[in-house]
Amino acid sequence: MIDQKLDDLKSFNAAICVGLDELAKLDPAVVSENALVEYDGENGTYQVRVLSEKFTLDPQKRILYFPYKMGDHVMGSMAVLILHYLANARPGPFRNRLITYRELPNGMVFYGAFRNIAIEPIAQTFGDDLETFEKRALSLGGRKVAHGEVGYEFPFFPRVAVTIVMWSGDDEIPGSANILFDASAPDQLHTEDLAEIGEVITHLLVHSR
Repeated sequence: MIDQKLDDLKSFNAAICVGLDELAKLDPAVVSENALVEYDGENGTYQVRVLSEKFTLDPQKRILYFPYKMGDHVMGSMAVLILHYLANARPGPFRNRLITYRELPNGMVFYGAFRNIAIEPIAQTFGDDLETFEKRALSLGGRKVAHGEVGYEFPFFPRVAVTIVMWSGDDEIPGSANILFDASAPDQLHTEDLAEIGEVITHLLVHSR
């Protein structure tokens, strides 16, 4: 496991501090039940499954332990997302209905940026190489689903599922992609956080570990 001192993620410091303060106000037993995570009372740590890998947060020591290397920006985004998920997750099943980012609350406002930072890089990278997309999707814990020409569902958090669908291009039409969310996603995280999830998954796919 690799450890990251949260205070060293300078550009995310304000969001991390707010997230840690909000988490400290909550009962760990309630957080564990709501977010479907494990809490180690002896060590005061949360174990969170992110893309099928175990991340461990120590709020008191302000350290995040994670299984593979990430750049500072992705690491900062991941830390903030974990804090927001722990503080905001609520009980409730998946609805098994996919929606686009535009269908999220205020999604239309942020859709242009979301398309540029999350959707287009996937289409440009894998539009002519769906085989590589599938290999990288599997390495991130993706599960093949019957959507698009090729589709994979990713369990980003225990209560937040993301599906990426791809269509290959040809001589006349470039390849295309879309990122979809289970309709329950806005019950768990704000629209801005869901955009960040899309950006993180895209980065990990495009810059495969």
